[in-house]
Amino acid sequence: TSPPGMLQELRTLIRTEPNGIFTLYKGLAPTLWRDVPFSAIYWQASLVGSGLLAEGTSPPGMLQELRTLIRTEPNGIFTLYKGLAPTLWRDVPFSAIYW
Repeated sequence: TSPPGMLQELRTLIRTEPNGIFTLYKGLAPTLWRDVPFSAIYWQASLVGSGLLAEGTSPPGMLQELRTLIRTEPNGIFTLYKGLAPTLWRDVPFSAIYW
């Protein structure tokens, strides 16, 4: 006999766990509390470092800077994704191996 598949295990989890499918999200809140502030600070710091934002820029000013970037850059909003391909080439294989 072969081991149960993913769907069978999911059905078992839904039937046996008190919170059903929500058991899969048990650790989500602490992870978000840890990662969201870091990501926000990192994102803003990268914009400041790239010269897109001046120090102390307010959120409306940030949106204005973003609008200016979209209008003035040849690739518009896609300029923000310039480093996406190298990042994916770095992260996807690691994530596949790790998972």
